[in-house]
Amino acid sequence: MQYQISVSSLSGKCELKNNTIEFLSDVSAAIFFEMVVEFHDWEEDAFVFMPSCAYNGNRFKKVNRPYPPRFLPEEYGIDPELIINKLPSLQPDGSGEIEVTSGDMAVPCIGIFYKNKKEAILLFTEQQIKDKNLGFTVKAGKIIVSFPANRKVAYRFNHNDDLNPDSGVTVKKGERLQTNILLKKFQCNDFTDFYSAFFEYRKELIKSKRAKNLYSQKLWDLMTENKIISWKGRKNANWVCGGWAGGTGMEHIALIKKGDARAKELAIALLDFETLPEHQGTAGFFYSSVKEGVSRGNMHYVRNSAGALYFILKIFDVIEPKPQWIECAKRCLDAFVKLFHTYGKFGRNIDSDTGEMIMGGGFTGVGAISALAKGAVFFQKDEYKDVACRAGEYYYNEFAKTGMTYGGPSDILCAPDSESAFLLLEAFVNLYELTKEEKWLERAKVCLHYCSSWVVSYSYNFPKGSEFEKLGINTVGSVFASVQNKHAAPGICVLSGDSIFKLYRYTGNKEYLELIKDIAYFIPQCISTKERPIFATIPKTLEESARGEYLPIAAMNERVNMSDWEYQAGVGNIICERNWCENAFLLSYAELLDYDEFKEALDERKQD
Repeated sequence: MQYQISVSSLSGKCELKNNTIEFLSDVSAAIFFEMVVEFHDWEEDAFVFMPSCAYNGNRFKKVNRPYPPRFLPEEYGIDPELIINKLPSLQPDGSGEIEVTSGDMAVPCIGIFYKNKKEAILLFTEQQIKDKNLGFTVKAGKIIVSFPANRKVAYRFNHNDDLNPDSGVTVKKGERLQTNILLKKFQCNDFTDFYSAFFEYRKELIKSKRAKNLYSQKLWDLMTENKIISWKGRKNANWVCGGWAGGTGMEHIALIKKGDARAKELAIALLDFETLPEHQGTAGFFYSSVKEGVSRGNMHYVRNSAGALYFILKIFDVIEPKPQWIECAKRCLDAFVKLFHTYGKFGRNIDSDTGEMIMGGGFTGVGAISALAKGAVFFQKDEYKDVACRAGEYYYNEFAKTGMTYGGPSDILCAPDSESAFLLLEAFVNLYELTKEEKWLERAKVCLHYCSSWVVSYSYNFPKGSEFEKLGINTVGSVFASVQNKHAAPGICVLSGDSIFKLYRYTGNKEYLELIKDIAYFIPQCISTKERPIFATIPKTLEESARGEYLPIAAMNERVNMSDWEYQAGVGNIICERNWCENAFLLSYAELLDYDEFKEALDERKQD
């Protein structure tokens, strides 16, 4: 890999010395300076990596559809063309350019992997220069880092992109600025090497402590009481099997494990309703929703059935299952077995009654592997184990071939996302526990290193006056959603991350423990309480004024806006809407805090 690095400015003198860029201004004005990495041996299929922002440069066919983008009927098929909505990306042939800022990435970093020469670099930078985010442009043969960002075009979610939105930093003549970089070049045989190196170096330049452990019995009681109230207010005749975030049962298991008698009784009653035979199609998959007592939605998002099935089976480990629950789980397990035998994968959308795959492609159904692994143990059925292992092989090969997971949520078409990444990690840990085969442990480690590229590694400096700046939110451990929906979020959507903790136990690698602590400890910061209410200011539409209102008590919003994808005013602010992350808190409390390593942290917090 041959490249040349240069620094320059029209407004002063620039020098690069020992990974430090020094700028000396010769004007009093708003200025920019930049660093250029120019490659002399560029490989046309070079893998372009920007953590949580671009994987293989997001080289998918692009369409332009209003949110949420949907596939058109003529695009359905078992092996559909992979498409994404308009977002920063290279063209499928590698042409074009990506322009983003440090706020668009979990770590300010650009990686280039030459698959033919088996060489790679990772370039890390700081977040800001004089309180303004840096800019990153990548195109064939060139990386440009601008101090600060100086985009020609800025991505705006669900709106027209903005032209020339950025301004320079104000300096006086003779003022000196400094900023640091970290450049790592290494031999790289495959994505195993690539993501291992990223995991190793991701915190080396910007070193931040994570938030303190804020979990407490009081906070748990607040959140569970809120859940009980919302459940009691819900009519059983109306039910959605998971929406975009997975399946039912997520909050059920948390309250069954850790809730009081009222919470357990209500969770069990709801599970009784949700596992009624009429809520499953003839093929055994769940219907998408129930409205006024009538099951609806033959075209089913397969992740919902996979998630519901997995959590129902996890509940079997906690309490004695009822015959109705067992029958429900078995029908769904058999449906996934037949689906995989027929198509060799789980696909994206299926017909709940016929079991026919309507839409294939992507990693949407990868959660079914964990469900099958659980089912193999409970039912002692080798066929479930066999299909789980074969599916694990299929999806690992897809990941190893592309260096990414994609198409997990139903609102992003085929865009790379973190949700399917963590579901794949969960699958490999479950397969290791099922088979004790070392290959699944090794694959889990590879997947975890990839998952870390979606996790914010440092404490982001929010704009002064933003809500998160006022609250002192520490972003270490927040998890980006997808390359399309450019916000980080409180927790994994929707898992506790106990698979990461188990991987730490199985390998002894303490960095894995540090990662799950980062993720878990971030979450409680985003709960709106009476003592610490969170104010929401982002308008839901461009035409709507930002009137501002408080999140309800015990509510959480998924937005951790480091990016200006919802305009600059959205950075460090949220919308007044409650989301799935409330369940991420419940799961993390119920599934992680019993481990000794987390108990110790709680004890330390009590002593502070």
